Amino acid sequence: MKKTLFAILFFYTLSGFAQEVQNDSIYKISEVDKKPEFTGGESSFYKFIGSKFVVEDKRKYHGKIITEFVVEKDGSLSNFKTISDFGFGSGDEAIRVLKLSPNWVPAKKNGKVVRSVYNFPLTINKAE
Repeated sequence: MKKTLFAILFFYTLSGFAQEVQNDSIYKISEVDKKPEFTGGESSFYKFIGSKFVVEDKRKYHGKIITEFVVEKDGSLSNFKTISDFGFGSGDEAIRVLKLSPNWVPAKKNGKVVRSVYNFPLTINKAE
């Protein structure tokens, strides 16, 4: 009897833990019903990035940077990663600026707020 009770409690504890982990899943944009967004929309986000991005030598600084980050349930950003950049510290600068971002409107799946991964491409044009 004690072994049966222990086994039931053990499996009940495991199932409760599994539900908790599932609630912290990170979803791809294609898996959510409502994508995360910067307050004010995409154009406001690019204005924010442009106002904070620092370039030392604009003649050398051009190309594409792709970063990835997680939009948390509270709208904060975390887990920053540079996928590709064009050197000169461009990826590090993109992440520095992303860390300054105000909270976003988080993604939703089935009407519930969820964590989601966001890939952000940024093109820097060469100054003339």
